[in-house]
Amino acid sequence: MISAMRWAMRGTIAAVAQRYAGRRPARDPR
Repeated sequence: MISAMRWAMRGTIAAVAQRYAGRRPARDPR
């Protein structure tokens, strides 16, 4: 049960991080 909660939290954080990276490329001058 705790594993599922941790996995969901990690998935959400990963999604947010990817969204931020896609929105603000730090090393991709595009």
